[in-house]
Amino acid sequence: MSTSRWFRAARHPVATTKRRLHRLAEAHRLPLGRTARIRRLLRQSLANQRSVLVLGPVGAVRQALPRAVLDVVGWSPHDLHVTIVSDAMGPRSLPRRWPCVIVVQPHTLGEQILAAGAACLPGGLVAVVGAGVSAAARPPGTTVLSSVCSGDVELLLLRVTE
Repeated sequence: MSTSRWFRAARHPVATTKRRLHRLAEAHRLPLGRTARIRRLLRQSLANQRSVLVLGPVGAVRQALPRAVLDVVGWSPHDLHVTIVSDAMGPRSLPRRWPCVIVVQPHTLGEQILAAGAACLPGGLVAVVGAGVSAAARPPGTTVLSSVCSGDVELLLLRVTE
């Protein structure tokens, strides 16, 4: 660890600990915490999915669906998890070819959910996971299948009809 990282850890111990716990939860299956709640909700609702597009952090989805082939949308072409480089903002930002699209902790609810709805095949599922997602705008051509909550995490499951 470099000297500047040691000084930052000493100046901000709470932030450093929080960051390390988050990385640990993403890398390993810890039984408690937000990642565990997301993992349980996804496993209960989408256990039989085999091809999935993920918008957002991929750790909990990879843990929940270990047999699924995951395509991950991201900004950095140098990130090993990213397979599709896109901003995923709006309905024309992704091609339409996945039977299931999962949006994890969306930053801009409307634009990412529109992109997810447009990327999903007719009859497919769009799962939105995060806080306050039940109040999010639905993409056109979708119907709400369910809305499940576990602590501070909500899962909104939508079916694409057209």
